[in-house]
Order: sequence, then C-alpha cells, then structure tokens
Amino acid sequence: MSKRKILFAAALLFTAGAASAQTAVATAGGEAGTVSYTVGQPFVETAQSDAGSLAPGVQQAYTITTVEVGVGDVAATVELNAYPNPVADRLTLSVADTDKSLRYTLTDNNGRALATSEIANALTEIDMANLVPAVYFLRVDDGNVMVRTFKIVKK
Repeated sequence: MSKRKILFAAALLFTAGAASAQTAVATAGGEAGTVSYTVGQPFVETAQSDAGSLAPGVQQAYTITTVEVGVGDVAATVELNAYPNPVADRLTLSVADTDKSLRYTLTDNNGRALATSEIANALTEIDMANLVPAVYFLRVDDGNVMVRTFKIVKK
C-alpha cells in the first residue's frame, strides 16, 4: 500500500473518531415552564414535579390548532383541555361550558374517524386502550364550526 493511501486512511479514521452525534437543545414554555432536550428518540420517559415536566427525546405539542371564528366567537368562549398527553388508556376531555352542543371526533394520522360522540358533561373520558401507540387528533366541533384540535400521543 502506498504512503498516500495510508495517510488517507489514517486521516479518515481520525476524522470519524473525532465526529460526534448531532444534538439539539429544544426549549418550550408553558404555564409552569418546560425544559426539554432531544437526541434522537430511543425511548419515552417523562419526569414530572410541581415545577413542571421533563420529556427527554420527545417533543410534544399540546394544542396544534385553535381557530377563532366569527360566528358568535364560539372558540373564544369555550375552554377545553385534553389530558393526560401522552395517554396510556383513557383520555379526559374537560369542557368549562357544557351548554354548547359540542361533539368530539378522534381520528388517526390518516384522517380516519375512530370515535365520535356528543359532549354532555364537563368531563368526558375517551377510551384509547385498544389503540396502537401512535399520534391521534381530537377535534372538537360546535355544530359545523371547529372549536379546537388536539394532537394526542398514545404511548
């Protein structure tokens, strides 16, 4: 082997040994504050305390769409929460105003409707135990008006 090839191989090995994996520090804010980091996604583990939560390797958006419409400002007057997210078995949908004729639709990533029902109580439980771990979307409508869509992570 020539000297030139040996030098090239040595330089290649040195460069490969000095290289490091791509990392990023991703920050997010919330009411209590949230700090997170990401280095790929080998596992999902969430640590929670009174000060907030830490989810290494996963970035979770809570509400993906909030549309405020001109028809009586329906979206502005309806307070909604969906928890826990990520969910294992049962998702709770909390509605502050049950006087509206609200309806939810749970869809998969392809837009297929998996569950739909009227929201009659302040707390509505949605059974997700039989669903595979994936990302789902929970859309809440008031008649023909979309109020809010949540991105739900099933673990």
